[in-house]
Amino acid sequence: MNGINDISWGALAQTGTYDPTTNTCSSTYCHGATLGRDAVGAVANRTPTWTIVDGSQVSCGTSCHTLPPGGSHIPGTDCSGCHADVVKSVTPGTPFAVTWEDPTLHINGSVEVEGSGCTICHGDPATGRVSPPKGTGGETETSQPAVGAHAIHLASSSWRRTGQCTDCHAMPTTTSHPSG
Repeated sequence: MNGINDISWGALAQTGTYDPTTNTCSSTYCHGATLGRDAVGAVANRTPTWTIVDGSQVSCGTSCHTLPPGGSHIPGTDCSGCHADVVKSVTPGTPFAVTWEDPTLHINGSVEVEGSGCTICHGDPATGRVSPPKGTGGETETSQPAVGAHAIHLASSSWRRTGQCTDCHAMPTTTSHPSG
């Protein structure tokens, strides 16, 4: 190293900063600066140290975003459910493993999403998919109101009409909420 910062920021990392004292980059798209907050109880490393090359900074869930991602992202680790063009499969744990469908679509300036729209997370009375599959507090049992209320109101009945999402919830004005 010659002590001169000769890094040229590219199109995706225009706002990046480099600290030569700590050998870290920060505030860059490439290291998660545009992503939502971390998942509760997890911390992403958004200021990687350039001199650490032992592979410890490359795992999802410890680098750019937590696993599952935080903010209003769906609380799950099956990335391929919505990002199937990018990720083929994910195996959480140590070591963490990703099988890529097309790694060139990861960290490319676009969020590649394919799925079934709102019903992939919020359920669909027409197909019997209960919504939500998990409450915002982590509830999964149908005896808990966050899950059970949805199950009972969206199930068919001979004595009432099937409930609609808008009966209890305002419809979002934008579809960007899963990504923050």
